[in-house]
Amino acid sequence: MPISRQKCRNCRDLQFPAIGQLPCPLRELVEASAAQGCRYCKLLIQVEDHFASAGDDENRSSAFFLRRVQGKEADYRVAHSGRFRRSIGQEDCVIQFFTPEGVYITGLPPAWPGIPQDVSRLDPQLLESPQTPEAYEFIRSCLRECDAKHPGCKPSSQEMPTRLLDVGHEDKGGGQIRLVESTSLPVGHTETYVALSYCWGKGKTLKLVANNMDAMKMGLPVSSLPKTLQDAVTVTRSLNQRYLWIDALCIIQDSRADWEVESSRMASVYRNAYVTVIAATAADVSEGFLSRHYPTTNTWYKEPSTRNGHRRCQCGKDVDETAALDEPDHSDAPLSTDPNTIAAKEFKEWATTVEEYSSRLLTVSLDKLPALSGLASVSQQRTNSQYIAGLWKDNLPLDILWQNLDDYDDASLTYAPEDYIAPSFSWASITAKVSFMDEVLLEDMIWQSVVEDASSTPEGKDPFGRVKDGWLQVRGYMPTATLHAVENSDGNFWYEVEFEDSPFDEEDANKFQLIPDTVLEEFDATDEHGNIERSVRRLRSPTTCTSPTTKIDHSLLFRTVFDTPVHLLFVAYRTQWNDSKGEFLFLVLGLSADKPGRYERLGIATCSFDFGVIGTDSEGYLAFLRSRAGEEKSIIIV
Repeated sequence: MPISRQKCRNCRDLQFPAIGQLPCPLRELVEASAAQGCRYCKLLIQVEDHFASAGDDENRSSAFFLRRVQGKEADYRVAHSGRFRRSIGQEDCVIQFFTPEGVYITGLPPAWPGIPQDVSRLDPQLLESPQTPEAYEFIRSCLRECDAKHPGCKPSSQEMPTRLLDVGHEDKGGGQIRLVESTSLPVGHTETYVALSYCWGKGKTLKLVANNMDAMKMGLPVSSLPKTLQDAVTVTRSLNQRYLWIDALCIIQDSRADWEVESSRMASVYRNAYVTVIAATAADVSEGFLSRHYPTTNTWYKEPSTRNGHRRCQCGKDVDETAALDEPDHSDAPLSTDPNTIAAKEFKEWATTVEEYSSRLLTVSLDKLPALSGLASVSQQRTNSQYIAGLWKDNLPLDILWQNLDDYDDASLTYAPEDYIAPSFSWASITAKVSFMDEVLLEDMIWQSVVEDASSTPEGKDPFGRVKDGWLQVRGYMPTATLHAVENSDGNFWYEVEFEDSPFDEEDANKFQLIPDTVLEEFDATDEHGNIERSVRRLRSPTTCTSPTTKIDHSLLFRTVFDTPVHLLFVAYRTQWNDSKGEFLFLVLGLSADKPGRYERLGIATCSFDFGVIGTDSEGYLAFLRSRAGEEKSIIIV
């Protein structure tokens, strides 16, 4: 391609200022540009198609938004656009480009103008395998540099986990490992350990149980482990470390008491590890991670956050495959010592962690809260806030404004779990990807409901583990509406709530889509006066359903809901453009199936419209909502 050609109008040949940003047109235009010979547009399409889930067109953006990462000549951030409900929790995809090895040695210009090779990097070559001696030496050199120059990155405590795997060293580890109790280590020892963060998935894995503990202390062959655990042993030995912590082999899996105690310590286990190995490329324990492939969104690795203090340099330095430590990024450093500011930052980070956590596969739904208990303990120390089944009391009502990100137009909407996990107002009560509403969207909201109190009851000794009960008391206006299951001519369907007998002709003011927590069904409920009332609840699977991958039959939506009354808790609203447009936010509730007079959450709904079209202003619509609701009510959601 001639160098003198004009820059592509769509992508600008990826040449724009390091602090700049570039909105690109629709994907179709980028594809057309690629077909006409723009190699940069072709690259964008290839990158997005590569990282999108196979067969999932929804993960491919309808438009691109490019940002040059500040201070990095070869890093670009590709933001995905799409429907509002999907984009709330969508993360940007950061792609790093490299020019071919040897460009500067031969004196040739960069293969990609505008994306020059950084000659300051120690070794610009991309290694063919993570198992090469060069790869391990690179990791060891980074750790040595961190040990020497970054005292703040070192574990704050010498506390060891209750149990560890003794893997030996690379030269004398052999084919055996054995389970050891940390209390058996010599007093005053200076040993450190490696922690593994990985996804169990659906594959079979060796587990520590009461009747095999003695055998594991005698020793077991490395070859008997699933591939991911074998790889962890290999890495541990190659880093000249002797001890390895793996949850499946260091927590007694058939002892609920041991699980409660050890899961509550998970945050400190990762925080005190010399280094944490994150097997992010393995969606299943049988896959392994020492191969040349890339992370996908199908992976759940327990406790992955850097807030746990595992070895990602806490001064903000990252490590990549081919370079030494990058320039410091102080975005994680606290900007204030004010307790309220620190708590607000912690609440935001907690929401981000929950979003990431819920998007990964957790094998047993009942373990949702226990798996986060260690991290919750750390957050509680930082915020001094009461923990309520995955939420924080001092961050209500924001913490209850989450939504299910699964699409029911592709049959990914799930049933409610058969087993009780959490109260309905908690994200943990469903087995699905969730996202919290963006605080930017809530900045101008005028709140119409008030959380009066909330609490949850732990099932065991761990205050951050499983719960057996929980409730939320909230006061606000609660108009009644009708829930419909709707299908259009294209075969798409959804749940819709409607204010019947409304004085407004505009549909947008009377009907709006419900984003449901699960599939819903009608039932006969008992209200606070003991009267039988037709209501709606989350539909439980006929058999125990603990997998977030369970698919539904589309026709369920029409067999289970037939124009049934529901209650809308009016949460907040905002106006825009000189009071010409309004946005209104509701929690959709049904009567509780188990506790008469109480309510359960069904989903979240928003409506947005121009006041001029319906012939009123914000005060007029507020008066309509309040008249539908009557007096403010204080209700309890369970």
